[in-house]
Amino acid sequence: MEGAPRKAYHLEDPGSPSWCRHRKHLFVLSSAGKPIFSRFGDESRLAGLAGVLLTLISVVQGSDDVIHYVRAGAHLVVFLVRGPLFMVAASWGGDTVPYLRRQLDLLHSQLISILTSKVEAVFARNASFDLRSLLGGTDRLLRSFIRQAADSPAFLLQAVPTMRVPPPLRRELTRLLHRYRPPCLLFALVVAHGCLVTSLRSARAALGPLDTLIVMNTVAQGEELPDYI
Repeated sequence: MEGAPRKAYHLEDPGSPSWCRHRKHLFVLSSAGKPIFSRFGDESRLAGLAGVLLTLISVVQGSDDVIHYVRAGAHLVVFLVRGPLFMVAASWGGDTVPYLRRQLDLLHSQLISILTSKVEAVFARNASFDLRSLLGGTDRLLRSFIRQAADSPAFLLQAVPTMRVPPPLRRELTRLLHRYRPPCLLFALVVAHGCLVTSLRSARAALGPLDTLIVMNTVAQGEELPDYI
């Protein structure tokens, strides 16, 4: 219902029946088995589950192989290993392996946009580093990205949604961006109601559709990101 408060899923008890009834869970853990993020519930209370997931990944890696997914009845568990970050999706809603892997890949991209690629150097120095201290305050941003990645074809297709506006208005906005563009500016976006109106791009660097979607999600959530590593 419009205007109703959103459910605080992050406050759920991972051991409660309501937590188990969710049709799809997404988790992020480190190569040391530390829980970093959970779509539902408090990730700090998922140490036992993270240990089981890490064991599955480690057993397969010990055989010089990479685990992709596990089926158990109606449940499907998909794994995506990206350096020191292990992404896991567990679903009993009939999702396919490519669909879940795509969502995990998108979640990883949003994480890296927050932490930068230097996260690998951090884990190289200390494999047991608690990454949650650097993600503080961005859980809502990640959960919003997960919702959109599941519901919006824009994320699955990497197609930026654009707003229909009169061509003269779009041209005028673009003209103003060029006119007041600082010399050091690489990119500028005009966004309204979750849609791109116009943009200004640099010849020195590329801003792809996924990068644009990540920026738009960050702006829409209004989250104050933590300091970069």
